[in-house]
Amino acid sequence: MIIFLLFISFLGSLVAMAKHYETFYAGPVSHNFDGARFYLKGHDSRLSVRKMIDFFLARPSVPEWHYQHIKTKKPAASVEKLRLTNIGHATFLIQTNNVNILTDPLYQDYLGPSFPDVIPKRAITPGVLFEDLPSIHLVLITHDHQDHLDFDCVRKLAYKHNPVFCVPLGFKSLFFQNGIPIARVVEMDWYTTYRFNDTIQIFFEPAYHWCGRNFVFDKNKRLWGSFLIKNKTDTLFFSCDTDSFDGKIFEDIHKRFSPIKIAFLSIGGYKPCLFWNSVHANPCKIMNIHRMLNPQWSVAMHYDTYQRIADEAYKEPEQKIKQLEQEQNTNNFQWIPIGQSWDVP
Repeated sequence: MIIFLLFISFLGSLVAMAKHYETFYAGPVSHNFDGARFYLKGHDSRLSVRKMIDFFLARPSVPEWHYQHIKTKKPAASVEKLRLTNIGHATFLIQTNNVNILTDPLYQDYLGPSFPDVIPKRAITPGVLFEDLPSIHLVLITHDHQDHLDFDCVRKLAYKHNPVFCVPLGFKSLFFQNGIPIARVVEMDWYTTYRFNDTIQIFFEPAYHWCGRNFVFDKNKRLWGSFLIKNKTDTLFFSCDTDSFDGKIFEDIHKRFSPIKIAFLSIGGYKPCLFWNSVHANPCKIMNIHRMLNPQWSVAMHYDTYQRIADEAYKEPEQKIKQLEQEQNTNNFQWIPIGQSWDVP
């Protein structure tokens, strides 16, 4: 097993070297860019090679998840009020004011080469089949990790739906190099706004996370972040993967955007803490983020879709959040099963 993992690491290094021709963001030094890499002042998101080796060599044996074939249904072409459909992981269809928004679109079976028992693999049917998607007008992508940026899916969306893509700084060159048209790609820096139409505005905010497709040459050479969506009456917060850290980001978002109707929060991917602690939030931290944002409802995402992203057991994140809700006497987490929709009152 150790030899196999070393071989995979060697292949990864070759791929990284082959991709080193990539162009990255090349803008002026700013509040979050030092001329070469992006950063969030005070937050250390480094995942060292030693941590990665320890993570793979010391991974516990987690029972295999059984693949679930769920019955899917075709969503409505448009919705006037607010409807949320869980497609799986961080992929949601948000329908409001007759605009269809897709978040972090992901339809892959494997998050990388299909090596059994090593690479994270899908454990449930996508909640909406790609061919059943309604016309997609707007796509939001929080960062470039394999489980949030599916090039095949983005390419098909571009050619079939021709949506506007709201992405972090540095993504245009990445899209171009992967055969994705960039005419309708809007790059956003933290604290900037994009007005889609008279009723929909998009805001881009920081997150306690990082960026990088190959872990070697491109670490933080593209930006990452969370989105806020404002329609006629409501504000929705769509979180990037994030730690809670000192909480200042969330306190600031609450101060500037409150009241928040919906907060989409990534609840999975936190074990082992030694590896994920500074970039993903465990259930206790998720509850802290929930309290700081103080939304009317939080919607859980980023769990029970891909096995082997992290080491928690199937259903563990949901069970722990529900336990904490009971202990803290709160019940405003909304659980939308994959393939199901919720008409927000």
